Amino acid sequence: MKTFVLPIAALCLLVTVDTTSAATRTVTNLNDSGPGSLRDAIAASGSGDTINFAVTGTIVLTSASLSVNHNLTIQGPGANSLTIRRSSNLIFRIFYFDNGTWTLSDVTITNGNDSVSGCGIYNGNGNLTLNNCIITHNLGAPKGGGIGNNATTTMNNCFVMDNFSGNQGGGGIFNSGTLTMNNCTVSNNNSESDGGGLYNTGKLTVNTSTFDHNSVPGGGAAIFTANGGIVRNCTFYQNSGTSAIRQTTLGFLTVQSCTFSGDTGHEGFLASIHLLSDATTLKIGNTILDDLPSLLTQSGSAATITSLGYNLSRDAGNGYLTAAGDQRQSDLGLDPYGLQYNGGYTDTIALIYGSAAIDAGKSFGLTTDQRGQVRPYDNPNFTNASGGDGSDIGAYEAPDDPLGHGNGFIVTTSADHDDGQCGFTDCTLREAINRANSLFTNLPRTIGFGFGVTGTITLQSELQIYSDMTITGPGARQLAISGGATTRVFDIVISRGEITGVTISGLTIQNGNYAPAQNQGETRYGGGIFLNGTLTCNDCAFVNNGVSGATNSNNGGKGGDGEGGAIFNAGYLTLNRCTFSGNSAIGAAGTAFSAGGTLGAGGNGGSGRGGAIFSDTGSALAVTNCTFYGNTASGGAGGAGSGAQHAAGGDGIGAAIFLPSLPADQLSFVNDTISGNTGTGGLGFGTRFSHGPNGGSNGGIFTTDTIQPALVRATIVAGNYAVNGNAAADAQGPFSSGGFNLIGIGDQSSGWMSSGEDQVGTTAAPINPQLGPLQNNGGPTDTMALLPTSTAIDQGSSFLTTDQRGQPRRFNNLSIPNASGGDGSDIGAFELYLVTPTSVVSQKTHGAAGNFNIKLPLTGKAGVECRKGGTSGVHKLIFTFHAPVTVGSAKVTPDPKVSGATATLSSYVVSGSKVTVNLTGVSNAQTIRITLSSVSDGTSSNDVSVPMGVLLGDTNKTSSVTSDDVTLTQSKVGQAVNATSFREDVTVDGSINSTDVNLVQSKVGTVLP
Repeated sequence: MKTFVLPIAALCLLVTVDTTSAATRTVTNLNDSGPGSLRDAIAASGSGDTINFAVTGTIVLTSASLSVNHNLTIQGPGANSLTIRRSSNLIFRIFYFDNGTWTLSDVTITNGNDSVSGCGIYNGNGNLTLNNCIITHNLGAPKGGGIGNNATTTMNNCFVMDNFSGNQGGGGIFNSGTLTMNNCTVSNNNSESDGGGLYNTGKLTVNTSTFDHNSVPGGGAAIFTANGGIVRNCTFYQNSGTSAIRQTTLGFLTVQSCTFSGDTGHEGFLASIHLLSDATTLKIGNTILDDLPSLLTQSGSAATITSLGYNLSRDAGNGYLTAAGDQRQSDLGLDPYGLQYNGGYTDTIALIYGSAAIDAGKSFGLTTDQRGQVRPYDNPNFTNASGGDGSDIGAYEAPDDPLGHGNGFIVTTSADHDDGQCGFTDCTLREAINRANSLFTNLPRTIGFGFGVTGTITLQSELQIYSDMTITGPGARQLAISGGATTRVFDIVISRGEITGVTISGLTIQNGNYAPAQNQGETRYGGGIFLNGTLTCNDCAFVNNGVSGATNSNNGGKGGDGEGGAIFNAGYLTLNRCTFSGNSAIGAAGTAFSAGGTLGAGGNGGSGRGGAIFSDTGSALAVTNCTFYGNTASGGAGGAGSGAQHAAGGDGIGAAIFLPSLPADQLSFVNDTISGNTGTGGLGFGTRFSHGPNGGSNGGIFTTDTIQPALVRATIVAGNYAVNGNAAADAQGPFSSGGFNLIGIGDQSSGWMSSGEDQVGTTAAPINPQLGPLQNNGGPTDTMALLPTSTAIDQGSSFLTTDQRGQPRRFNNLSIPNASGGDGSDIGAFELYLVTPTSVVSQKTHGAAGNFNIKLPLTGKAGVECRKGGTSGVHKLIFTFHAPVTVGSAKVTPDPKVSGATATLSSYVVSGSKVTVNLTGVSNAQTIRITLSSVSDGTSSNDVSVPMGVLLGDTNKTSSVTSDDVTLTQSKVGQAVNATSFREDVTVDGSINSTDVNLVQSKVGTVLP
C-alpha cells in the first residue's frame, strides 16, 4: 500500500467582496446543503469566483451531484484533509462540470456512481483543471469509473485509484475529449472491458506519470487508446491484461523514456504494447521493456512499429528493436524492490548501479526524468552509447550514487577484505563500512550494492559500525551476510554524537556466532548483531544465528549464559517486516564438583535467553509486521555434585524474545506472528534425597516488567513450546494489551483484555492459530500464512496499510464477521487475501433484445433468478475476477431443504478473468449453491461459493410469487426489453406480453424456502 502525500494549498485570505468583481466564498460546514455548505457556495457563486474551506473532514452528498456551469475555482484544504463523497442511498456522480472554465484542487472524490460515465467527475463541455486531487473508489458507470472527460481536462499531481467501470472501459478514466496528465498516479483500477487505468478515444498526452496494478480481462490494462497519443517519462508496473498499452482503430502513438516492468498477461500472451488494427502506428524510443513473454506485438498486418532507438529490452521486441542504441539483455538492472518512492510526485523504478540502461540512452529533447531530475546526467564512470547523449534509458535518470545521496558507497564484490580503498571496481562491504565510519559529516552516509552482487558474503570477522549510516541491500532473498558460524556479523556501537543511527534493509543476516575467548562461565551475547545505539531493520531475515554461554572448567563452576541468538539489544531497536528463524541462545552446562571425597555442589546451568532477541535493561524495542519461527532458548544442565549436593538447571526462556525489566522507552509489538519457537529448561542435578530444580522454560515472549509493560496489539503468540521447569509456552509475564491479540496459552501472563477483543487460551484449552509453514508467500521475507480456518482472520484492528509481504491491509472477508471494534484486518504479520469475484451474474439472452444479467450477491440474501430456464432448467452464471484465474473444479449443490430438488453442472469454462458455469436440470423454487474450487490468481488460492435462488415469476425480488408480481408484469406489457424491464420478460423471448403474464400467474403461491 502506498502513502499518498499531496501538497496542501494555503487557505485564501478573506477579501472584501465587490459586486462587480470575482468573489471568494468560504465553506464553513460539512453539510450537504444550506448556508455555509459547499452546495450553497456553488449555487451562490458567480463567474470567476473562488470557493475555499474553513473546515476539514468529509462532506456526504445525500441528494444529487454538485453541478457547475460557469467559471469557478474550488480550492480545498488538501486531499488528505477534505473528502467529498456520495451517500449510498441514491445513485449519482460527485461533480458535473458543464460550460465554463473550472479549477478543482486539493480534495478527495469518492463513492460516486453513475449510469453513463464519470462516477467521480464528469466534464461535459468546458475546460477543467484538477490539481492535487485523489479520485478513489468510484464505480458503477459503463465507462470512466473515476473520471469521464468529453471536453478539455488537465490533471496535475493527481491520484486515480481503486475505481471500477463496466463493459465500455476506462476503470480509472474515460477520455473522449482532450486530456493532459502531468505527475499523476493511476493505480489499482479495474474495468470489465479494456483500459483498466485509462480508455482514450480523443486526444491524449501523458507526462511523468505512473500506471500500476490496473487490471482488465482484455487489452490495455494501463491504457487503451483508439486514437494514439503521446506518453513520455512514465512508468508501467504490474498491470494485468493482454497488454499494458493497447492501440487500436487509428492514430499515432509515441512512447518515449518510459519503463515497463512486471506487467502480467493472460489469454495466452502479454505485450507491453500491442497494436490491434492496420491503421495504427507506434514510435518508441529510450524505453525499458521488462515484460515477458512478448514486449511489442501487433495483430493488424499493416500496423507500423518504428524504433527511434536506445531501447532496452528483455527480448528482441519481435524483431522491431533493431535501431541504433537498441539493446537486449537478460537482466536489465532494475531495482529489485520494484516500484517505490524515489523522489518527485510519483513512484518510480530506480536503476541499480551497473545497469545496462545507465548512460546508454538519448533524451530526444526531454530535459528531466519522471521525478523532475535533470536529464541527461552523464555519469563519468559509464561510456555513452554511440550517438546517444548520456541520458539513461527509461523514466529514471540515475545519479553517480544510485541511492541518490552524497557520501554514498557501492559494494561491487562479495569478497571480504580491506585494502583501505572503496574503489569503482573493488569495494567490499567491509571497505564501504570502514570508509563510511571515517567520514566526519552531517550528510547521510549510504551503502548500496552494485549490479550482480548477490548470493552470500562470508565474513572473516565481525563488521564494526560506529557512525550513522544506511545500508540498503538488493533484497533478503538476493543477498546474505554470513558469519560462517565463526563470527558475529555486525557490532554496532554508536557514539552519542551521532543522530540518526543505523538503518539496514534488504539483507539476510545468517550464521552469526559470537564465541570469543573469555573468562570462565561468562555471558556471551549477540550472535548476529550486538547493538548499543539506534538501529532500524527493514525487510531483513535473521537465520541460524546463535550464541552459547562460556563453559566453566572450575570445579563446580556455573555455566555461562547465552543471550540474544540473533540480536542483543542494549539500545533502540526498530524492526519492520523482518523474519527470525532458526536462531538460538544456549546456556552452558554447570561443571561437576569432584574434589576427592569432599562434599560439594555442582555448578548451576547457564541460561539461554532470547533465542532471537534479547533486549537488555534500559533498551527500547518496536517490532512491527515481523515473524518469529523455529527459534530456541535452551538452559544448561546442572553439574553433578558429590554426596547429596544438587545443582539447578538454567532457564530456557524467551525463545523468540526476552524483554528487559526496566526499559528506556515503550516496548511494542504490532501485527507480529510468533509461533513454533521452543524454550527448554536445563535439567537439574541431584540424588533421590536432594534434587536441583529444572530451569524454567518459555517459547514465546518473556518479560518481568510491571512498571511499563510491553504493548502488544493485533499479534499472534501461539503454537510455541516450553519444555521442563515452570513451563509457559507462549506469553509469560505482564503485558499491556492494545487489543485484538491471539494468545495460544496465557496462563502465566496478564494484561489481556477480557472484553472479547483478545483471544486468550489456557493450558487446558489452548488456541491453535491455524498457520501454514514458514515459506515464501511473496514479499521480501518468508511468512506464515493464515489457513482459511484460522480465528485470526478479520479479527484485528490495524493502523498499518500493508502486511509483512507488502500486501494491502485490510482485506475484509465479507463472510467472516469482524471483531467488535475491529476493522476487518487480520491478526499477525500475514493478511490473508482471498480470491473474490468482483461480480457474479446469472445471464440469459432475451432474443433480439440481447443479454441481460441478474446480479448475485456474494453475501447476505441470495439473488433470485426469476426467468425461465427452458424445458431443461438451463442457467448460465458468469464469475468475473480482478485478474486472470485458474479453477480446479466446479460443482452445483441443490437445495437440501427442498425434497426432490435437482441441479446438475453441465460445464464450466475459464477465460482469463471470467469463469462461465453452465447448469442444467435446475428445478424451480429452491436456492442452489455454485462452488468453484481452488480458484487461484497466482497469489492466493481458495474456494469461491455463491448462492442463487431460482423462483420463476418472482419479478419483484421478494422470494415469493404473488399478485404483485402479476401486476408488475402486466404494467410492462408492450414495453421494450431493457435494463429496467428485463425481469418481466420471464419467457426470455425479447418481448413482454400476455405469455409472460400468464406464466407469472401460474406460479402465484410458490416461495423460496
